[in-house]
Amino acid sequence: MAGRIIIILVMVLGPFAICAQLYNMGQTNIVFNDAARDKRKISTDVFYPAISNGKNTAMAGGLNQQFPLVVFAHGFAINNEAYLPMINSLVNQGYIVAMPRTESSFSPNQIYYAMDLAFLVNAMQGQSLMKNNLLTGRINRKSCIIGHNMGGGCALLASSYNKNITTYITLAPAETNPSAVNAATKIYVPVLNITAGNDCVTPASENASPMYEALSGNCKMLINIKGGSHCQFANFNNNCNAAEQGCSVAAISRTQQQSIAMRYILLWLDFRLKNNCTAHFTLMDETANDNAIETRQACNNAVVCVSPANKTATDIGPTTALLKWKANTCAATYELRYKNSNVLQWISLGTIGAVTSYMLTGLTPGMSYDWSLRTICDDDATTISTWGNKKTFTTATQQLIGFNAENKQDVSFDINPNPSFGKFSMAASINALKPIVISVYSSIGKKVSETTIMPKETELTHLVDLSNESSGIYFVRINYGDIIDTQRIVKR
Repeated sequence: MAGRIIIILVMVLGPFAICAQLYNMGQTNIVFNDAARDKRKISTDVFYPAISNGKNTAMAGGLNQQFPLVVFAHGFAINNEAYLPMINSLVNQGYIVAMPRTESSFSPNQIYYAMDLAFLVNAMQGQSLMKNNLLTGRINRKSCIIGHNMGGGCALLASSYNKNITTYITLAPAETNPSAVNAATKIYVPVLNITAGNDCVTPASENASPMYEALSGNCKMLINIKGGSHCQFANFNNNCNAAEQGCSVAAISRTQQQSIAMRYILLWLDFRLKNNCTAHFTLMDETANDNAIETRQACNNAVVCVSPANKTATDIGPTTALLKWKANTCAATYELRYKNSNVLQWISLGTIGAVTSYMLTGLTPGMSYDWSLRTICDDDATTISTWGNKKTFTTATQQLIGFNAENKQDVSFDINPNPSFGKFSMAASINALKPIVISVYSSIGKKVSETTIMPKETELTHLVDLSNESSGIYFVRINYGDIIDTQRIVKR
């Protein structure tokens, strides 16, 4: 079956129903040539998120949407097709997977195979830089090498030939020649090792455990699936089955073992390659409480929780100011405080959600205010940043609505009914036919709408329609010349 790509129907892939299928799986084959090794040919099966299942179908998502890369290494004398359910699960969750078909004989060159894996990371990302290519612009710079059996050991060996790998995952890895254990001493990036409790082919005590101990990085994890066997990480394969026949009896089903493995693989990848911090906290919680596994890990401070950057105050009026900041990658919510610059005591507004702006109200005209934020990175509020550097703004001097110094004519903005069930009528009495900008903000500073009116007469009305918004408090900000009027409205 070498060189052949099999189209697999989704209904066959039952073991991974635990993962919602977000993407279909497209498939193609690319033969790469490594110029540094006499143009060595590396036939590679490529699987990617697609608009429909099949060979060479169009990629899913917009033209600018990029996906992380996983290079997947087969085990000794195990064909690529044995791993298709696992590959399908990765693709469903938004990963591009490349599987080399090299060194699949009974006499593999493990150095060549490790070099192939290292080469493929760069070669695949190079496909993203080419023009008029299926993968043009679609692969980001983050990558993982996953390997089973010999492929697991060779994944760690690949670190000697490519220093740009984001993370590694091994499944019942085998010691290699040269030694994967020795290679691990020079790996500083995060590594996840998954083993099987009833593995007699590559027992963890002789393979995965020494590799785990040798790793030099500050984040590593070893998960042992109780009752699992060596070959059940893949679908049934004659060669693998022959290797463990008579020496290993699995106490759990192949479906159970693969589902457990994929659960933790996806949580690991979602954090490492997609910056999903919730996935890390879930991984830590579940590995600590899952009776189906045993875990060793040194990865408690993986999430770097920092206060938001790029803080600014805009739309500053006499009694209001819109505070803005840049979203943090790891933020479950933010906590906001502010104070009069002349006092020491802060006013805490508590947690305000995973937002990037907040409308402060009830301020004093012409007054200087300080404000500061910190990030809460997990739902349990156990990982919290320090308070960020304070920022300062000064509110505008109060404008007297209803009086104009030049012509003494009235200027007024009245909003009724208030509260209402969504429709508010603004009646305006102005003294000049100048543009009026009407902006509506939610209670946490999100701009709901903005309209510019070019009045044709000095008496006019305008409908503020919040029918499609949720009930709550909103702020209508009216800019007219040098006048700023902010009014609080309530939608029932």
